[in-house]
Amino acid sequence: MRKTVTYDWLQNIRLRGVSTLNASGVFQRIPQYAKFGVVGLTATGVHAGVFTLLNELFALEPLAANVIAFGVAVFVSYLGNFHWTFKADPGEGGDDGRAHVPMTFAKFVLVAVTGLILNSAAVYLVMEVMGLPYGYAIIPMVGVVPIIVFALSKFWAFRLAPE
Repeated sequence: MRKTVTYDWLQNIRLRGVSTLNASGVFQRIPQYAKFGVVGLTATGVHAGVFTLLNELFALEPLAANVIAFGVAVFVSYLGNFHWTFKADPGEGGDDGRAHVPMTFAKFVLVAVTGLILNSAAVYLVMEVMGLPYGYAIIPMVGVVPIIVFALSKFWAFRLAPE
């Protein structure tokens, strides 16, 4: 006789110590998604502002200005996400994540560069491969890449290692 085992497989999905994925968990994270968006918009504004400043006031080459502006924006984004969006809850021994700053910063830089590569890939695919106007690249840039960057930030870059 064959025994039938039934279970809700969604309730058993776990992401390395993260609570079970379910609709209520997603809705509970809405404030965190909003904070991530605010930090991202702020960093984008800083990027545009520094880029413009370097071009207009210092007559820096646009590509060099963009690299510098990207670096400043990554730093602003890191600070906002570390201290606000993914603020570590003090655990046993009062660990608030500050001892992990060098590692989280290095991971976050990798996440930011990954986002830049994904955005560049979207532009290339849309314009060069598909032959569409650049405006179509905005769809994955705004609708897909931020989700990937959020997930990498939350579950990898700002995740404190278990002791």
